Amino acid sequence: MTKQEKILDAIKTLKDAGYYTGNLWNITDVNRNHNCTDKEAYHVLTNTVGSDSIIEEINTRILETAEHFNLENTDPYYG
Repeated sequence: MTKQEKILDAIKTLKDAGYYTGNLWNITDVNRNHNCTDKEAYHVLTNTVGSDSIIEEINTRILETAEHFNLENTDPYYG
């Protein structure tokens, strides 16, 4: 199995388990435009994608989009 086939298999496994896989970030997204090591690029991704503000924005957009589709919110802390 090639590296690309392994990646596609891993993505399929995640998707089958319910994970959103339509937008995956890779160190190449950083180091194609910046002179850095793979470790530095991964650190950039960690601090960007894993930042509190990004996570909060995603959670807000999930709530807004679910409301747009008239999905009932069952969170006892909602509202």
